[in-house]
Amino acid sequence: MKATDLEPFERLLASFEPSDPIARIVWLFNEWNPAIPEEAKWPYDLPEKNRENTIRDLLKTGGVGLLFELANKATLPELVGIACGAVLSTVQEFSSLVDMAMDKTDGLAVFASVLSAEAERQMGEAWRDQITLWKVERSWTDWQFANLLLNWQDKRTTWDFVASLGDKVNRIYWERKRPWAPRGLSAEDAEMAANSYIGVGRAAAAINAFALNVGNLSSETLLKMLDSAIGELNASHQQINSNFVFEIEQILEALQRRSDVPITEIARREYAYLPLFGYRDRQLTLHRVMAEDPIFYASLIHDAFKPHNQEVPEPTDAQKAKARAAYRLLSEFTAIPGANNGQIDEDVLFAWVDAVRSIAKKDDRPEIADEFIGHMLAYAAPDPDGAWPHRIVRDLIEKVSSSHLETGIDTERFNMAGRPHARALYGGGSRERGVAEEFRDWSKKTRAWQRTSAMLERIAQSWDRFAAMQDERAKQDRMRDEA
Repeated sequence: MKATDLEPFERLLASFEPSDPIARIVWLFNEWNPAIPEEAKWPYDLPEKNRENTIRDLLKTGGVGLLFELANKATLPELVGIACGAVLSTVQEFSSLVDMAMDKTDGLAVFASVLSAEAERQMGEAWRDQITLWKVERSWTDWQFANLLLNWQDKRTTWDFVASLGDKVNRIYWERKRPWAPRGLSAEDAEMAANSYIGVGRAAAAINAFALNVGNLSSETLLKMLDSAIGELNASHQQINSNFVFEIEQILEALQRRSDVPITEIARREYAYLPLFGYRDRQLTLHRVMAEDPIFYASLIHDAFKPHNQEVPEPTDAQKAKARAAYRLLSEFTAIPGANNGQIDEDVLFAWVDAVRSIAKKDDRPEIADEFIGHMLAYAAPDPDGAWPHRIVRDLIEKVSSSHLETGIDTERFNMAGRPHARALYGGGSRERGVAEEFRDWSKKTRAWQRTSAMLERIAQSWDRFAAMQDERAKQDRMRDEA
């Protein structure tokens, strides 16, 4: 179209333009990437250049008053601070604006904080000297001084300067600063930052900052981060997001790769965080510890179940969460203590079972302990003689002589064999009869172990009943379909 043809539309458009100068420009500062009606070109800094030009024009035509009004009305006053920092060039210019913005609105507090960060980035020591002078001359609060430092670069010179302004300023700074992921820190500086977060009750922030870069942190500090964060999470009752769970997993995996951390220490933290993991597919150090440490296994029985003959108070929410985590571990545990490459060390297995049963008896949980030991034994390998279970497990069954242990084996073997599967139309119980025959064959081969053989025969009879039930169901289905 010709320019003359466009003139009516331009006049119409101009009639809708706000008369308020701030209303005409504030949209540039309401989001990081506003829709600008210009073609974007390398280096794709169109929003930044437009904001900088806007700030220059504003300072020329309206002065500081309009600039502060913009910072107050903008959704993101930090963008006003960034653009302003790009057009200023002297300590005097920065200090004048920051000084005037103090003791005013929240929007200007954000503006001043970001502008201070831009000044430190450009002026370095000269700006730090200005802050130090203000600390002597101004009656600003410790919160206000900390606010001027919050957006400075994450590096040791920043943290040393913050500390130089006094303990209160330093504490407020670490309580409020965002947990960015710092890069290029020495081991000493990383330790200093992580422990500063922990020292003000923000271990979770330390985890956010360092989870993906834990190489410079000592194992002691990583364990302290995990331990302290548990208390923070329990006290805050905040919803935990998947990113935080991922960060916890990264730290635990890093600890697993280190030789200076006992496996039991890692397992203890895994147990504490287990309710957060859901059912993620990951190998837990806990499973290995459960197979090696009967005391820890018995503690899970204690946490998951009430005593058999004693009254206990109603559990707290934290105790309920711990009980669910312990039950999950017990239910998922399939490793046989002492087992290796299809063979079982009799001394290791027997000693482990004896220790668990002894502790469980003292804890008034003997029956449920036997049942879960049986659950575990259901995953034992077959014996070289072709029958299941391995003869060491058969010896254990005879020695313990526990109906609850045998019930645990029976229940879990059913769960293992009875998982969903395809069944032919009107197929009846043919599959169940096959399972019954297998257990009956094993029962015959293990007659030298009386309790084991009897247990296997009972399991076979259970599958006989399931087969009969499926036969009846298939019969009824056929009669219904032919009717």
